[in-house]
Amino acid sequence: VENALRETMFENTLRFLKSANNKLFDSRRLSKDCKELMKAYPSLLPTTETLGQGNRKETFLKLEGKVQISYKGAQHWVPVTILVGSQYPLHIPKCQIRTTEDLEIPRNHPRADVSGEVYTKYTHHTPPRTR
Repeated sequence: VENALRETMFENTLRFLKSANNKLFDSRRLSKDCKELMKAYPSLLPTTETLGQGNRKETFLKLEGKVQISYKGAQHWVPVTILVGSQYPLHIPKCQIRTTEDLEIPRNHPRADVSGEVYTKYTHHTPPRTR
């Protein structure tokens, strides 16, 4: 997908996210950080996803695509989903590796559990400063 189209998709997604959640904690930070991430990983495409039930629903910014990693000296493209909520950066994004027939996460992986949830110092700590 071309950069201009991705930018338009992101802006439309962000507008929808603002309307669905009424208020974003820091929309400038969310926009800046997600645009940087999409620039670094051009395969990430923005959409939204609503999770929860009843009055506990929240609509998340969802980035999906593949990111390149190095493992045992070889480069691999790993399918991921990143969910960013309305309270970002106070609440950290969730990152999930989408397992496939060809990609299974080992039981004792230091950075992800078998369901694909990613654990790093970045996904489990967000600095309180928002600007």
